[in-house]
Amino acid sequence: MHRMESGVTMFWDTVFAQRYDPEWKEPGDGYRVMLEFFLSDNDAVDAKYEEMVGYGYHGRAAPVQTTGPYAAMVDDPDGNVVLITAG
Repeated sequence: MHRMESGVTMFWDTVFAQRYDPEWKEPGDGYRVMLEFFLSDNDAVDAKYEEMVGYGYHGRAAPVQTTGPYAAMVDDPDGNVVLITAG
């Protein structure tokens, strides 16, 4: 994990998707990038998930409390996954 001066954090993880996304596949058929965005709290995650699904994006995983953060996943138009977490 690397936090930049701007406050943006770069984090590389190979475990979260395998554990919490039942549709995840090994790269080749699955997605290669999961983009994570931190929101202020669980209610903000719920609202953003509903907003994105309302715009027509595929809701990969509805908001849920994981063993880590409260999180939801949405597919972006390029085939990547957007992870929305409270944090």
